[in-house]
Amino acid sequence: MRQERALEAVSPGATLLDVGCGRGAVAAALSTRFEEVHGVDADEQMLEEAARRGLKTRRVDLNTESLPYEDASFDTVLCLEVIEHVVEPSALVREISRVLRPTGRLYVSTPNIRFVRFLWKLVARGRFPATSSDPEGWQGGHIHFFTFADLEDLVRLAGFRRVLHHGLAAGPYAWPARRLGSVGREFFAVGIFTEAERADGA
Repeated sequence: MRQERALEAVSPGATLLDVGCGRGAVAAALSTRFEEVHGVDADEQMLEEAARRGLKTRRVDLNTESLPYEDASFDTVLCLEVIEHVVEPSALVREISRVLRPTGRLYVSTPNIRFVRFLWKLVARGRFPATSSDPEGWQGGHIHFFTFADLEDLVRLAGFRRVLHHGLAAGPYAWPARRLGSVGREFFAVGIFTEAERADGA
């Protein structure tokens, strides 16, 4: 769902950076909209595949290293299903703000911990919900959990404005997520997809 939403939402520009690009599938699908497409990740094998798809790749540990680019290098940054994995999400979003040009666009996604099935598991069953289906690591490597309001605060404090949230939902949850306004989005979207613009002078 996040990939489909990114393909719908991302506007064309000169330069794109995919933070936590993995195998580069989303960035490669967007490559016709940009003159240059870059990707960073910690997994060298995934980066090799991303490079074969045409991305200019760099290996970066997002927990310990800054993004290896000059200030204001990119028009657009993707950060899909990454911020829940890093030790300090606010530091990562500030780094993204740094490498974005003024009025550049950030597209970020993460699971929605307020999703009704997650709440049911916590309240009714006394179990913390699993927000990842990845079998590796505790919670699939997720170490932070976000609501729409949490993500709004995160990006605004890093110097972003014009924040627009979308709920990612499928199956029986798609209709209420789309039709019941902000309440539907808050409780029936399993994922959050947020667009934001870097403010001038941020």
